[in-house]
Amino acid sequence: MVVDNTKAHVILPMTVKHINQVSRLHAHNIVGFSSSLGEHFLRCFYGAIVASDYGFGFVAISNNQVIGFVACVQNLAAIYSLMITRNFVRLIGIMFRAMLHFANIRDACEVIVYPKKQTQAGLPAAEIAAIVVSEQYRSCGIGKMLVSCCAKEFWKRKVTALKVLVGEELSANKFYKRAGFQFVKRYYHHKKFLNLYVLSIDADVLVQTAGLVSLSDTSVTTGHLARE
Repeated sequence: MVVDNTKAHVILPMTVKHINQVSRLHAHNIVGFSSSLGEHFLRCFYGAIVASDYGFGFVAISNNQVIGFVACVQNLAAIYSLMITRNFVRLIGIMFRAMLHFANIRDACEVIVYPKKQTQAGLPAAEIAAIVVSEQYRSCGIGKMLVSCCAKEFWKRKVTALKVLVGEELSANKFYKRAGFQFVKRYYHHKKFLNLYVLSIDADVLVQTAGLVSLSDTSVTTGHLARE
């Protein structure tokens, strides 16, 4: 557990009890395909992350409310598989309504093929899937602590590299460069250009991420879902 007494918030591992608030925070701060599918879909996704051995997350709590979170995956295809297995009937209804719009069909296809394309490109399977900080708590060091916890947990799991996708227009690009993430390429996804970064994790990197300044004044910065 990581506590910042000056800001009265605490960082905890994400659990089932946090899923509703995490999904709501995602839906209210991330504009894109995943949010358009609604909070039911998001609860299915984050529920799979919490339940799977291939995913984990951390939440920032203040006054018993989730004010920020980071969600990480080691194998996104496995997360999707578990999500479908656990919520097949519910997802059928959600996707049927979404597929009435052609743009959603295209976006869904991009999401499905994304894990395979990343593997074929020789990129790490591990990644930051989403990170959000509530507007009123930005620039308080919460983003810094969430990313630091993420890197430490990946290190514990013997993961030596992870990737993250960042909208090319976002100020978070500077944050990840300072954290030691290396730019790999531009990535076109959901009609937007994103910058793909890779972090090689070692003891020095853990020290470096622990000393980062906070994420700047953007609530949504990165991730497979947040990149939309």
